[in-house]
Formats: sequence, C-alpha cells, structure tokens
Amino acid sequence: MESAKETHELQKNTLTGFVEEIVFRNDENGFTVMVVDCEGVYWHAKGVMPYVREGEQVLLTGRFVEHPTYGMQFEVKQCETSLPASEGDLLRYLGSGMIRGVGPAMAAKLIEAFGEETFDVLSYNPDRLLAIPGIGRKKLEEIVSSYREQFESRDVIMQLQKLGLSSQMSLKVYQRLGPDAVGLIHNNPYQLAELVSGFGFRHADALARRMGLDPGSPERIRGGLHYVLVESTSQGHTFVHSAGLGAQVAELLGIPGETVSQVLSEMVLRGEIYLEVPSEAEEAGENAVYLPALYLAESRVARFLAEMAGTPVGKVTVQLDEEIDKIEARLGIAFSELQRQAVKAGVNEKIAVITGGPGTGKTTIINGLIRIFESAGLSIALAAPTGRAAKRMTEATRREAKTIHRLLEYTFSEDREFLSFQKNEDAPLEAEVLILDEVSMIDIVLMQHLSKAIKPETRLILVGDADQLPSVGPGNVLRDIIDSKCVPVIRLTEIFRQSERSMIALNAHRINHGEYPVLNDRDKDFFLVTARQQDDIAALIVDLVKRRLPEYYGVDAIKDIQILTPVKNSKVGTKALNELLQHALNGEVEKPHKKIGDRVFKVGDKVMQIKNNYSMKWVTDDAMEGDGVFNGDMGYIESILEAERKMAIRFDDDKLAHYEFNQLEEVTHAYAVTVHKSQGSEYPIVIMPVTWFPPMLMSRNILYTAVTRAKKIVVLVGDEKYMKMMVDRTDVNQRNTALSRKIAEQIAFIEEMGENR
Repeated sequence: MESAKETHELQKNTLTGFVEEIVFRNDENGFTVMVVDCEGVYWHAKGVMPYVREGEQVLLTGRFVEHPTYGMQFEVKQCETSLPASEGDLLRYLGSGMIRGVGPAMAAKLIEAFGEETFDVLSYNPDRLLAIPGIGRKKLEEIVSSYREQFESRDVIMQLQKLGLSSQMSLKVYQRLGPDAVGLIHNNPYQLAELVSGFGFRHADALARRMGLDPGSPERIRGGLHYVLVESTSQGHTFVHSAGLGAQVAELLGIPGETVSQVLSEMVLRGEIYLEVPSEAEEAGENAVYLPALYLAESRVARFLAEMAGTPVGKVTVQLDEEIDKIEARLGIAFSELQRQAVKAGVNEKIAVITGGPGTGKTTIINGLIRIFESAGLSIALAAPTGRAAKRMTEATRREAKTIHRLLEYTFSEDREFLSFQKNEDAPLEAEVLILDEVSMIDIVLMQHLSKAIKPETRLILVGDADQLPSVGPGNVLRDIIDSKCVPVIRLTEIFRQSERSMIALNAHRINHGEYPVLNDRDKDFFLVTARQQDDIAALIVDLVKRRLPEYYGVDAIKDIQILTPVKNSKVGTKALNELLQHALNGEVEKPHKKIGDRVFKVGDKVMQIKNNYSMKWVTDDAMEGDGVFNGDMGYIESILEAERKMAIRFDDDKLAHYEFNQLEEVTHAYAVTVHKSQGSEYPIVIMPVTWFPPMLMSRNILYTAVTRAKKIVVLVGDEKYMKMMVDRTDVNQRNTALSRKIAEQIAFIEEMGENR
C-alpha cells in the first residue's frame, strides 16, 4: 500500500532527488531508466537523459505512468541536474565511468586529494592532477578531454531545456547543431525547422515567441515562407504561385502582405528561393516560386529527357518481327497490334513510355523486351520505386529487379541526415537498357538522381499506369512526360483473355473512363456490400475480414485481405479500423505487447514502415545483411523484448529488423492502410469503404488506384451514391508542376541550337 508521502508524489508533475542507480541506458539515443531517491522514497524514472550519472541531484519534469510489468514510473520530459556535493556522492559520480581514464579507484584518489574542490580543479587547474600517482601527461590529457566533452554537451543540453525544449529534442538539436546550438538559436530560432528533423515551423515559432522575437521580423517571415513551400511539396507541388504564396504566409503569420512580398524579394536575391516567370504566363500572380532543390530537379530532368528524346538510338542486331514471333510461340500468346508497337518502341526508341491499366499486358511487353535485348547481347537493369514493386517485377520476369535506391547504391549520413547515391554522372549505371516499372510513383527528386546515373547511350523504357495516384513526393513525372508530347508513348487499352473473366480489370477500366462499375455478379470478383452509416460500414468490414471472406474463400484473414481507405481519421479511417481489426484478429491479452502512446503493438500484428530509415539494420534467414527499411514496407511483429527494449519485425521480403522502442513512431498498424500507401503493391483481396470523405479524397483516381491493387477480389462497403460520386470527380489532385512545359522548351532550345550551328 502506498504511503501518504508516495501518494503526494504521484499527484505532482515534478520529482526531486538523487540518482541512486542507472538501470539502463541506450548510448545512441540517450534513453535512460534510473532509480531516484526522493528523501527515502525510491522511484523509477525513464526518458532521454544522456548525461545523468549516479550521485547527481536531479529535478525532473514529466508525469507518472503505470507500466504493466514494473508498476508506477516517472516519465521524464525535462531533466535539470546539480553536481554532487558530498564526497560519497562525488565518488559514485566520478567512478561511474563517465570520464575516460577515471574508474572507482582513480575517483577515490581524486577525492582524497581535492575533496569537494575536485570539479573546480578539473575545470580550472587540471595540471594539479599530475601530483596524483598514476597520472602522467598523456593520462591527464585523456581525462581533461573527456571531462570537457561531457560538460560541454551537458551544458548545451541544459541551456536548450531552459529554452523550453524537451530532453529528447534538446539532445536531437545538440547532435545536429553541436556546441554552437544555443547561439544559432538565439540568432534565428527558425533555422531549427529547416535543420532539425521533426522540429517544424510551429514549434520554432512558439520558441521564438518565448524568446520575445518581433512577430514581423524578417527571420519569422523567411521561416513562414520556407514552411509554406515545404508544406506544398507534401501535397505534390513543385512550386507555388507567388500571389497565393504571399497570401498564405500573411494569413499564417497575421501580418500585412506587403511585408511578405519584401522578404520574398530578398530571399530571391539571396538565392534562398527561386522565382520563375514562364514565358506564356507573365501576368500577375503566375510567377512560380520554387525551393531551389526542386527547381534544379525539375530543370535537370527536363534537360535529360529532352536530350534523350533527341539522341539517335543504337541499332539492335536482331530481326525484330521474327523475334516477336518467336516470343509469341515461346510464351503461347499473340501480341495485339498495340503491344507490338510497344515492343518496337522499346527497341527502336532511345526513350519510350508504355502506359495502361490492369490486364493490358504491360508485364508481357516487359518480358518480350527482355528476351529481345538478351538475344541482342545487351545488358539490362530492372527497377521499381518500392521493395514490393521490385519483388513483383522479379517474380514476373524471373530476373532480378532492384528498388531504384538500391540500383543507385544509396548511402545515408546519420550525422547530417543526408542521402546520397554512389551511382551518378561520375559513376553511371553500366546497363545498356534500363526498364523502370510503376513509374507513376517516382517523384521529381528521385527522377533527378536517376537522370544523373544514366549514360547517354542507354535505352530508357518507362512503364506504368498514368491514371493511378501520382507519387507521394513532389511532381507528377509520368503524367508530365506523357503530356509533354515530346516522348514516344504507347497507351495500352485492350484487356486480354486472361483478364476477361475478371470484373476487377473491366471495372477498373470502366472507372477510369468515367463509367460506373458492374456490381454483385455472384460468379465474379467485384462486389458492393451496402451500408449507410460509418459505424455499420466499420462493423461490416470487420465481419468480412474475420469471418465471411475466410470462410467462403479459404483465405488468411491477416495475410490475404487488405483494407484500403482514403483517410486516417474517421470511423472508417486507418486508425479506427486498425484498432477494431487488431482486437478482432489478434486480440489475445496474454500475447507479448508494448504500449506506445495510445497504440498497443502485439506479437503477430501486421505493421507498416511509414518513413524511410536508411540506417536500419536487417538480416534474412539465409544470412544476408543490409541497411534500410522504407516507407510502405509491410511485415509482422515476431517478438517484443521488454528487457532489451526492442521489437523484431519480419518484413514481406524476409528481412528481419530490430527496432528500439523509441523508433516505433516509424511504424504503424497495417490491417488498414491508406490508398496512397498501397501504391506499388498488390493484395489477393481488397476491401474499401465508400462513404463521405473530404472533397480532395472523393476522386476517381483514389477509387481506381484502390481497385487496381486487388488480384482476386474487390469488396466495396458502403453507399453506392458515394462510389458514383468518386467515379464522376476528376477535378481534384491537380499539382503545380512545370516538367511537361520545360521538356518542350528544352527540345525547342536543342533544335534551335542545332539549326544555328
């Protein structure tokens, strides 16, 4: 039973005492579990406290939480420390191993010699240590260097906390900005939003207000402009129109638009942003404002594609029609006229686009092209944007296909949070033919990196479905290339025999052409289960997944069925559905589990990585090792090790990765995922709620993308009128991009230069 003193402590959000014991510390991220002596009452405290040592006095800010195994603990948000004063606490502190070259025995010698003056001697008169037996000049330098490192980081982190940053964010800022962090922040707190991952403009703005920065300061306006431009990239835009940008920033900051325009002009002059006036749109408000990296990416890709389109292709030493006939005989198929055109374009053109919906034979064409190029002795590389898409390409072609990141040999600097590629203009890809699948998923930045690594003599074949959702990142690369009308494009429209009995393929094409799908033929594979209220839709989805579909089709409820929904937050959004489905499919209480915020992860849960982690280590059962787990990778929780504070996740490609508990913000449950996250994947059965969604998500290509993820069965659950509304709506998801125009301009420029020679 708790004492009155313990009960009083539980009601507070601060804790003061001495560090009795460090139970656990992760040296990489500073996460610490320790025992704190609060005047004879001992509490476990946990949080990011990289510099705390046994014997120190601490003032902790946070809250008490109940751990299912270890009982009440104090969850630390901020930690202030005082150096130990008594000789006993000094001995424990210095003997803890925090200073290189000082263990318990050496700590005892120091305290015997200097007593409570030990820290003053280390700080201001370290040569006095030479009088201690066992300390020579080299040992002294080691001790002093380590001591200063410890106290430099400690001092900076303490100052950052006094500015209102949490312990975890203070450590992150220090790791990114180093010992000058506090000075940099005082100079311009808005730098944090640009330099420190996860900080964000609003956080920086709140910090600036606490520091008393003028709301109309140029630093704040620059921060606001940068924030709005970065936010626009998350909506897929490569630029923002200048008039709209000024209005957004003025509203965000609550300041006059003229002030924003002045700072915008200064940023352009400094090269912090790029302003482009397209030749055909000089009227007010049509100027395009870019982040410099996106302007360079779009311009570079346009120049690359224009040069590819204008470069003669090397001849292939095969009789093309004969080779196509041989492939037909070998595969037991008959190419349509459009498919023959696609194969010939892939062989005869320097760059070609092959686009079409499900069942139109894109994979058959890829296989035909591979056989022709192999018979001609040309080297081929196959790639796709995601691991799942690359795996599907490998299975379909029986040739190795890589992710584009792996093809380009990515490297990631954790210190600088910087991604680079070993394959570039100085070390290009050796392949004579590069075939890329699922090109609709490639954003403008990744396309730029690809363009740098492709040799001038390489053939480039781009395959994808231009009517699916565009890339998550900025740009609309495949659509823009097609719209430029400067690159050969073969659009496949015919559905072939193997798909003719599938209503999935037929209905996908109907949706894509603005026609309503044919529903509920019992012998087919495309159904609508009617429900009006979102509560009823959610309940029906759970019943379909848990009972009806597994019983009728003999499928695995977790592995074979995927819920796709346009939204995260609603009764039929990913959050609510994942909670319901986890309870229905993996609800055993006794399973090992870990609570992170309001989420509970259990062994057996289906999960998804939701951000790229280039440094995550993985291993496979056949002893392959590597780095990198990527946004959209799906897997299952194999184990949860509370003592080691780790969770093991087995991904679909057999990679096993071990996550620290503090890394689980990168993972979410995946019984239900957004349609956007499903791009590049296929599932045996897809279930999608159809009800009212926000207008931007009530679109034809959302429905089309969801339907085309299914291999065997589609089940729509909801109201037919909303399904029809989605089919009818095509005026959403328009992106601000200029790639198609820039390709045409580059080609015109190249042609003009050729005429003037």
